[in-house]
Amino acid sequence: VSGQGELLHVQFHISENAVEDDTLVFSMQELGATSIDGEKIPLRTAPLKLVVKNGLIVWPGDADNSGRVDQADVMPLGFYWNATGAPRVDAGLLWTAQRCPQPWTPEAATYADCNGDGRVNQEDILAIGFNWNKTHDASLHKTTTVHSQQADGRMILACNGEGTEERPYFVDVQVADVADLLGISFTLQAEGAGAPLTFTAVEYQNFFGTDLIHFEVIDNDESRVSIGATRKADDGGVSGAGSLCRVYFTMDEKSRGATIRFTVTETAANDARGAPLDLEVQPTMLVAGIGGRTEAPDVFELRQNYPNPFNPGTMIEYALPSESQVRLEIYNSLGQRVRTLVDTKQGPGRYTVYWDGTNNTGQTASPGIYIGRLTSDDGKRNRIKMVFAK
Repeated sequence: VSGQGELLHVQFHISENAVEDDTLVFSMQELGATSIDGEKIPLRTAPLKLVVKNGLIVWPGDADNSGRVDQADVMPLGFYWNATGAPRVDAGLLWTAQRCPQPWTPEAATYADCNGDGRVNQEDILAIGFNWNKTHDASLHKTTTVHSQQADGRMILACNGEGTEERPYFVDVQVADVADLLGISFTLQAEGAGAPLTFTAVEYQNFFGTDLIHFEVIDNDESRVSIGATRKADDGGVSGAGSLCRVYFTMDEKSRGATIRFTVTETAANDARGAPLDLEVQPTMLVAGIGGRTEAPDVFELRQNYPNPFNPGTMIEYALPSESQVRLEIYNSLGQRVRTLVDTKQGPGRYTVYWDGTNNTGQTASPGIYIGRLTSDDGKRNRIKMVFAK
């Protein structure tokens, strides 16, 4: 079999004499799996902790019961959208441990009812905002999952814009090779040169949809934006490649020409079945000399990568004179496609993409000659030769 699913259920009962708040710990030992060819399949897991409670303790806003209210708490709202169950007697937005007398089915949906009124809907987003970044000692009514170490898709960052009112600067957050993506959360961090920018807004794109449940926190003191967004369960997930959102920012005149690095951290995602998705994130995206450009490029251009030769990674810059569906791909000397770095519609502008030297399955490519090829839907094509050094 392939993919994800439940292998078995292990049922147990807790004695009526069990001590309140006693913790049970379950762990998997001597874990092993093989393919039909007899090859070992690498798996990883984590201990499962269960705290004995009379009823279920819920902290308003901690929709995933992780112990902290953050962007990841948006995703359970989409997955359990419109689910109903027992309301909490002491329901409210105040940051207190609130007991639900009867856990919902499934149990995880109990936490998604952030305000405790008995239904998962748009009002629950208020509890996330009200209690943002608050923490507690999680009661740990959770499940544990065994994942394959192979990524379920990729996140790609690209920068665009000219710093004008008509074409402001933005970071385009893209995904590729995803299947049935329902919800995602992450933090976008700006680094370098004192991060001389101000984040201003987040705009979701058509690939992910516009009827979303979402929450964003812009922290310009720390030069970061925390984002959580999910489609509603009845709408299903999205597959393929495209732009999730644009994160807009401004730079003052003194900062023009600065070099900024954008990174993504705290990434979490799930599909329409609730299974987690492991997304490979490009380690660092570099924007060189982002300031000072006021006009769109005149020509369709793929510039020579730098450094070249390289090991392990390299930057690739390209320019688009007009909006187009664009693909940036890496091929080996045999003409075989090794990696798709970009596959989305982009507006006119200059872009910089980082290739970390891995293929589409996450394995490091072999040293040798590679071809970078940029194509657009109007037939334009450019290519460069790159040397992956030993």
